[in-house]
Amino acid sequence: MATAKSKRMSDGRVEFYWNPSKSMRDAIDVRYCQSPDIGAVENYILECQHQFRDYKRKIKTAEWIDQNSVAALIIAYRKTALWIDLADNSKRVYNQLLNAVLYVPISSHIKPLIDTPIASIDYKYAESVYMHCRANGSKHHAAHVCKVLRIVWNQGVRLGLAKTNPFLKMGIKQLPSRTVMWTPEQVEKAINTADNLGYSGLGTLILLCYDLCQRPGDMRQLTWENFDGSTLQSSHIDMDAPSLQFVQEKTGTPIKVIVSDWLKERLDNTQRHNFYRNIVINDNPGQNRWNNRVIRPYLCRRLYNNHLDIVRKAAQLPSKLKMSDLRRTGATEMAESGCTNAELRSVTGHKTMDVLSIYVRHTDKLAATGQSKRYAKRNHA
Repeated sequence: MATAKSKRMSDGRVEFYWNPSKSMRDAIDVRYCQSPDIGAVENYILECQHQFRDYKRKIKTAEWIDQNSVAALIIAYRKTALWIDLADNSKRVYNQLLNAVLYVPISSHIKPLIDTPIASIDYKYAESVYMHCRANGSKHHAAHVCKVLRIVWNQGVRLGLAKTNPFLKMGIKQLPSRTVMWTPEQVEKAINTADNLGYSGLGTLILLCYDLCQRPGDMRQLTWENFDGSTLQSSHIDMDAPSLQFVQEKTGTPIKVIVSDWLKERLDNTQRHNFYRNIVINDNPGQNRWNNRVIRPYLCRRLYNNHLDIVRKAAQLPSKLKMSDLRRTGATEMAESGCTNAELRSVTGHKTMDVLSIYVRHTDKLAATGQSKRYAKRNHA
């Protein structure tokens, strides 16, 4: 299954593209496609693959897609405002989840899901999809796939393409939120090990995620323009402190937050490159076929996660620790320090406490702080 690839343009923008094979170019009217919208590229890929499949089957109406098939339902969903308004990262995740089931036969069915008539997808078929994903992945993966399919079918019912939504009320239990956190000692050890192994860019990424309580995807895209030396002034801060200002990719929330002395010192000592303006640079990329080291930003999470695996093993840190856990760790430390909900949300960018509660974990220190405040108020009554 071909998927859209990404590349960073000289001005810092991320574009998505797909270059069809020569055999596909020769068979049907297909061309190179590039767009800042990953959904548009993925949609084009889907249509071209169906045309090419029909061509290979020697079907005369090569440009025709069965309007009663799941393929038509997916295309219709990707034209809705619900899809268009999704962040690029969310679109990428949704596409990955859909691609896991669309192009394979489910259970004893002969046709892959994407070629199956919409009317044939009943509650029994939906259960087969869940069990297929669970057997070939995990409970989490299966639950997320069915969640996306439920959204697609909801839109299909709204548009009149489907009569019912078989992915509703499947009885899938809500999976527990991840609770893994780093200790301050583990964070420091990971950063020091990364520096010693020549992965200083990764060390900077670790500290950014931990210090600012942010997602790795946002932190790897930060440029030096985001760290403009401006300061935040507050009666609660003894002195003006430099800040980082950016917009979260997933939610579009604008964030402006001060940096710690630890992070400021690291940024001040980080080399700035002429071509790439990113703060986080993959400075240990290995060699290409011309034996040249190509230094560039981390363009995908798979690469920095691979480098984190190397650092984690070298530092003898638990394998369960992930880069994404640093956001939860920082937010929980803020709560333990007595920060209010409003202060927490201003840093993390969460719009509601319901979402924030997923990141702030219950700890013994939080419980003790709460009881101490309670008793202190009682004693002064």
